[in-house]
Amino acid sequence: MEGNPLSHYGAQMKKLLLALVPALLAGAIAAPVVEAAPRPADRTVYIERTFAETVDLGDSGSSVGDLRATRGLVRKSLDGKVIGRYTTTQWTIGPGGERGLEERTITMEVAIGRNEVVMVSVYTAPKGETPVDKVAYPIVGGTGKYAGARGTMTLVPIDDLRKRLEFRFM
Repeated sequence: MEGNPLSHYGAQMKKLLLALVPALLAGAIAAPVVEAAPRPADRTVYIERTFAETVDLGDSGSSVGDLRATRGLVRKSLDGKVIGRYTTTQWTIGPGGERGLEERTITMEVAIGRNEVVMVSVYTAPKGETPVDKVAYPIVGGTGKYAGARGTMTLVPIDDLRKRLEFRFM
């Protein structure tokens, strides 16, 4: 072992790598290909609020810090068969500009059978009321056929208790 004493180890390392790399490549080529889950079909459903509770944590009346929780039914059509349920949790986070609006963060979960889709967003609405304009929510995931889902859900107000939800998946 004259010269560089590490050269002997370097030569052994080269032999080891020459033996391992082809085995690793063969394993990678033979490994099953994992396909991405298919994109869920776009769909439209209708929700009907059956419960709402507001906890007044800020100043008296509708104000920053208030928490609102809602839940209700999911239907195939406006007055159709009930196919699921939904829940929301909303925090009032600030004034939403003119017209007496307030800004809220919302987490919304829609369950249809054993499949759930989840949206998280910030939106504006009249103080203490539901949205009166369309609101687009990013879809951030879900379970079942919505696992890993991404896209947009647009909430379209019908009246104070009922809304149309238009899901568009990416």
